[in-house]
Amino acid sequence: MTTLNPATQIPVANNTLEKVLAWAGLAFYKLHNKTEYQEQRNGPNIPIVTATDGLAEDGSERLILHISLPLNPNWRESTNPLWLDAIEVSNVAMPTAWLP
Repeated sequence: MTTLNPATQIPVANNTLEKVLAWAGLAFYKLHNKTEYQEQRNGPNIPIVTATDGLAEDGSERLILHISLPLNPNWRESTNPLWLDAIEVSNVAMPTAWLP
């Protein structure tokens, strides 16, 4: 698991959910853009995270993230919020460039 102290390691400029999501998704991409998994039986291996930019039909610029996180096998029976049942992908340290 990439350990993170939210009180000291999330940049203060990330003051909206969208900024936190973009920051976390791009940090995850930086760490795991070469990690793959098999999404479907007999299917190809695909990246667990992809990140790209795109131009929407309305002309707005977009950050497009696709992230696949492993979950606790018993998550459906769990009373925890779903995010607490996410399982770590690795124990790689957070890149210092992403820390405040």
